[in-house]
Amino acid sequence: MVVGMRKRTYEASEAAKREICAALKSLMAQKPLNKITVAEIMQSCGMVRQHFYYHFVDIYDAVRWMFDQEAVALLREHEGVMLWQDGLLQLFQYL
Repeated sequence: MVVGMRKRTYEASEAAKREICAALKSLMAQKPLNKITVAEIMQSCGMVRQHFYYHFVDIYDAVRWMFDQEAVALLREHEGVMLWQDGLLQLFQYL
């Protein structure tokens, strides 16, 4: 019972992080990162400001998490299909 609850909590936390980062990414398409505030991000995704700090230390921490997640997903997507050099090149092109 406790393990199932932890898994749901983890999944909810990951979903919230993805939602926050999607809002951040959308704002980054509109203006420079240094002009984006936590309040704007959270307003954009419909959450209260305090939820941001539950998941991230600051905006740069959210950016790091977002790129970590996307980089790992990109590498897994092509795992075993291409040479590691090609995968790394594709990752750098994405970044």
